[in-house]
Amino acid sequence: MAKNIDSVAEMKKPAPPKNLSLSIAGEEYYLIINSLDLYSRIWIGQYERIDDLCIYDIEDRWSRNSKRHNLFQQIRNILIPSLRGVGDYLSCSLGIWSDKTDIRAINAYDIQQRLRYEVSWFKNPEGGITVDFGDPLIMGNLGDTSVFCERTEDGVCSLIYLSEEQLQAIQTALEVYRMLIDRDIKGAFQYFTSNDEALSVAEELSGIYEEYAYFSFSSAKDYGRTRYLDLKSGNGIDR
Repeated sequence: MAKNIDSVAEMKKPAPPKNLSLSIAGEEYYLIINSLDLYSRIWIGQYERIDDLCIYDIEDRWSRNSKRHNLFQQIRNILIPSLRGVGDYLSCSLGIWSDKTDIRAINAYDIQQRLRYEVSWFKNPEGGITVDFGDPLIMGNLGDTSVFCERTEDGVCSLIYLSEEQLQAIQTALEVYRMLIDRDIKGAFQYFTSNDEALSVAEELSGIYEEYAYFSFSSAKDYGRTRYLDLKSGNGIDR
């Protein structure tokens, strides 16, 4: 598990060399993009995305009076006190490039930007108007990645050149995503804090989400479990 550190953005440092290549085939692209996106959004306080992932289509989904909302608000008040008074919506956030945003969120977003940009232009060389086609603005301390795409029988496959630190960012994002799919809110938040009070509230949230177990996920998909284990064991990585 990644080391738990409560901190704000760190000073930038020179990027390490890109000594790894990672193959991404077919739908794995969307899995990694979604994992990196959710990981970054949790760092900046957009906890509504956790609710989006764990449950859907219930009457109190968007109610600020729900117990889930109030518990998430408690966690955010502890971890991101600067958002107090900004608004009690769980969509409020620091913003990805705020000087108060943890550098790990920015690094994950950098990888996400580069991957979605290269794949989008490869699949649609005529371009488009979505954010995916905008030039990546790399602001973290790990530097950029290089992505090369090709078409195979499995669809569009990508080869990413990256550093050990960037690989760890992808691994961590996938593990957080997997835990949230399993509704292990406390386990997921252990990647963001070691604060006992916040983790206690997160554990209470885990219990609440168990009440919605009937909103089950397809058994035909493992939502990142296998890919996470593959990366941990080195499968698909060329050093």
